[in-house]
Amino acid sequence: MDEREARRAYLDRLDDVLATDFLQPFDAVMDAYRLDAFGVLVLESSARRTIRTAARIAEDRYEAINVQYVARGAASGNANGRTVTSLPGTVMILDYGQPFTITDHERRDVINIALPRASFPTRNATAWHGAILEGATATMLARFMATLAETLSLLPADSAAGMEQAFVALLTAAVGGAIGGAKAGAPGGADARLIQRAGQLVDDRIASPELDPAWLAGKLNVSRSELYSVMERFGGVSRFILQRRLARARTALEDTSDQRRIGAIAFAFGFASEAHFARAFRAAFGTTASAVRRATSAKPDAPHAKSGTDSQEI
Repeated sequence: MDEREARRAYLDRLDDVLATDFLQPFDAVMDAYRLDAFGVLVLESSARRTIRTAARIAEDRYEAINVQYVARGAASGNANGRTVTSLPGTVMILDYGQPFTITDHERRDVINIALPRASFPTRNATAWHGAILEGATATMLARFMATLAETLSLLPADSAAGMEQAFVALLTAAVGGAIGGAKAGAPGGADARLIQRAGQLVDDRIASPELDPAWLAGKLNVSRSELYSVMERFGGVSRFILQRRLARARTALEDTSDQRRIGAIAFAFGFASEAHFARAFRAAFGTTASAVRRATSAKPDAPHAKSGTDSQEI
């Protein structure tokens, strides 16, 4: 399939609900499944801008609530007035009954689970549009989604109900935890700008063992307490740095032209040992670095799109 055909196949699946503009040469792999009443979409895509307009909402009346786990790549945008900052390792809520615009800053890999509005843990799903879930239960939800995406095609059909119940239970706990926290939503205004600057600084010095919260606060010209307050949504400053390092390491592992040993990649992105990298990688992505490299090696050369197993019952 050439690039034009692959692009058309991709758009045929998503254009009915989203307007999409690619910001880099087209490259996408997409698998779609049915999990009883829920839709599951596993998508790897070059940078793009996706827009859900009020006109399209009025036309298609599609009002699912989308729970998105970001495995790789950063994005930002606007969710009906709320500033959105989506980073690797986060779980974001998007209400398809409301407008939004999301712009990728790089290639992104995401896992989307679309559920009926009635299945969302709170009646006021509208208030969660563009929100980033936080806390330990949100981390558990993210890991569940990552593992689910890897095993969907292997699960027996009679396991679908159980997987759906497990997802709803974790989502309910994550939403409840965020309600009780100080920051249930995505950062906005000055916080979003600070996060963006912090990300750039981390990326520029990502291999340095001296990269730590104190250094970052000094470069940003903010107090450590202020920086910790902003980074609380990511689990703290050290966690923010770790997420950036893991995201960059995964990008390198998925680059077929990068022939470095996994240990060399780990050291290149600031990990003190291969063992530390292995533990952190599995905790973040639910798989091993070697498994990611093997899976990447097995894929056809880009650009490509894969129709996947659309509406497969599992």
